[in-house]
Amino acid sequence: SLIFFAFCLFWRIIDRSPLWEYSLDVIGSLKDNLYLSALRGKGVKIMKYQLIVDSCCELTQELKDEHGVISVPLKITIDGKEYIDDENIDMEEFLNALAAVKELPKSACPSPGEYAETFTANDADWVFVVTLSSKLSGSYNSAVQAAEIVAEEGKKVHVFDSKSASAAQLLIAMKLIELIQSGLSA
Repeated sequence: SLIFFAFCLFWRIIDRSPLWEYSLDVIGSLKDNLYLSALRGKGVKIMKYQLIVDSCCELTQELKDEHGVISVPLKITIDGKEYIDDENIDMEEFLNALAAVKELPKSACPSPGEYAETFTANDADWVFVVTLSSKLSGSYNSAVQAAEIVAEEGKKVHVFDSKSASAAQLLIAMKLIELIQSGLSA
């Protein structure tokens, strides 16, 4: 309709205004929500994305909360006790166990089942996964197997082999967040 077209044109003009660039984030959020609401009201499907990383990614809790990123934990076994690398790990106990280790610690990547459960736990149209390097861990292979399992149910998943770890893995995740927020579609 003509009103919808005028509304979209209005937002495009405001987007190009230098003053708009300096507006508060709150105004930007309101604009985005109004624009998306108008699109949804016209039957336009807005793609929903979910970003998932393994716990090797140095993603802070603040970044997880702000961007809705989900972390699938790796596991570490020290002298028979398993530690799950998530927000509930008792870091003091873990470090003490590591300092007093009697046999070499073992690590385990998330299973395909754990990944598949995480992929299907949301209503995202697309799931993007950034894993620890396939040369260092089985995390990538588990995520790929899980993606194949959920693809049979119609879930769209793309798994990125970071070919790195830790902070470099975080940089890839942050770039994906930037691309998602810029509105690039699948």
